[in-house]
Amino acid sequence: MVVRSLQGVDDASALEEETRRVCHAVPPRALVDVTKAAVGLLSQDVAAEDLGDVFEQLAAKHAPLEVKVIRAAFRTFVLLVQGALRNNVSPDQLAADMTELGCEEAVAGAIGKVWRDKLVNVSRNVLGNTVTVNQLVDIQWRFGVTASSNELSDVGATFLQLNLELESGDDVHMEMSLPQFYQFLHEMEKANSALALLDS
Repeated sequence: MVVRSLQGVDDASALEEETRRVCHAVPPRALVDVTKAAVGLLSQDVAAEDLGDVFEQLAAKHAPLEVKVIRAAFRTFVLLVQGALRNNVSPDQLAADMTELGCEEAVAGAIGKVWRDKLVNVSRNVLGNTVTVNQLVDIQWRFGVTASSNELSDVGATFLQLNLELESGDDVHMEMSLPQFYQFLHEMEKANSALALLDS
């Protein structure tokens, strides 16, 4: 039977096995620090774009652990903590789950304490950021130059028009100046980097 924290999670059995492997392969103090980072990401105490630096700091602090081991443990613990949040798991229940998954009792207790300390912040952040996510189906774009305007400074300004077709059937129309487009592109690249970091 799957531990309570992972009930209803996709591939719960595989994640359970991965958590057991991490609990045996990663030193106790490193497990607690990885949990703090995972919970910190969900409570937004740790920015996604800073994760690479966090992994390197943890690897340096817990040498000879490699960054890839820290990253894999982090990914596992983010999924575990998300499952705990989804299943409304108490700190004591999370500690019991961690013990059942092979962590030493002291480490499991420390992980439960991290969860207890940040549970309200994580819940508030997740609730505040809950939005309906729609899959992007198609994108159409067009560059243009303003030929006339009642403002002389706007004449000759470059703009970009985007039309995003979403899976829900909605169309989103946007028009941005060139600087706004570059800022938008920068934000999308940061998001892509953060996702790629978690995926690797």
